[in-house]
Amino acid sequence: MPACQPFFCDNPRVYSPREDSPIPRTHDRGGWPTKEPIDRSEHQIEDWERSTDALQYVLVGKGLTSTDELRRVMEDLPAKDYEGFSYYERWAAGIEALLVEKNVLTTEEIDGKARGLADRWEEQ
Repeated sequence: MPACQPFFCDNPRVYSPREDSPIPRTHDRGGWPTKEPIDRSEHQIEDWERSTDALQYVLVGKGLTSTDELRRVMEDLPAKDYEGFSYYERWAAGIEALLVEKNVLTTEEIDGKARGLADRWEEQ
């Protein structure tokens, strides 16, 4: 069992290892309980992170997605992806899942556009 706050470790209805957790999927909880200090250092926001944030803002504004839908699809990510992705990587994966789920774009269309962008960036 990972190290955790005494309240969580001492109360099996609140905390248990993922395999037999009362919460069967990842949820927006901010990480596993731990005694490790929280890294509160800031990092330089990258252009793709700004673009991801802007894209979600536009999609919500157009009525194509909502914050609750984005949270749901991010929580549906496989646990290893949810835990391994950065904040905006989860957003990007969630936005892609929603666009495919709602038949706005196909995975192939998204992958093709991503390949095209990667090719242009390599040329620069």
